[in-house]
Amino acid sequence: MAKPTGIARLSKGLIGRLMMVVVVIHAILVPLLFIGVLYIVKQGYESLFINQVRSESHMLAVLAGRDLRPARLQTLFEEVALSGSVVFWEVADTSGQTIARAHGSDVRTNFKEDFFFDEYGDTVYYVSVPVNDDASMLRGVLRLGYDETPTQEQIDNTYHRGFYLAIGYI
Repeated sequence: MAKPTGIARLSKGLIGRLMMVVVVIHAILVPLLFIGVLYIVKQGYESLFINQVRSESHMLAVLAGRDLRPARLQTLFEEVALSGSVVFWEVADTSGQTIARAHGSDVRTNFKEDFFFDEYGDTVYYVSVPVNDDASMLRGVLRLGYDETPTQEQIDNTYHRGFYLAIGYI
C-alpha cells in the first residue's frame, strides 16, 4: 500500500485539519466581511448624497421665496447650475402654474419625486420643497433634479477597489 503524500498526508494529521479549517473559514468569512463593509460604504454615500440634496434644496427654496419674479429666479438658478449637480429646476406658484423652469436636454420633464437614491433608474434625484416668503406664507413649490451619476461613480469605484483588495487578500 502506498504512503499518502502532499495534501492527503497533511490533512490526516491534527495540524493539517486545523490548517484546512482556517483556510476554509478565511475563504468564506473574508469575502463576507468585504461585502458587508462595501454595503455600509454604499449606504453612507447614498445617505450623504440625499442629506446634501435635501439641505441644499431647502436653502434654495428660502432664496427663491424672497423674490418670485421669473428673471430673478432665472439668475438664481443659472448660478446654481454652475455647480453641475442641478440638472432640472422648476418653480410653480400655489395654483400649480409654472413661474420658471429649466432642464438639461437628457433629463425627463415629467417630475416624480424620489425618496431613495436611484429610485427610478433615471440617474436624477428629484426633490420637491415648499417655497415660503419671509412671513412664512406658502408662495409655491420648488422642484429640483440632482445628478446622481458622480455619487454612483464613487460607489462603483469603491466596489472595484474592494473587490481587488479582497482578491489580493485571498
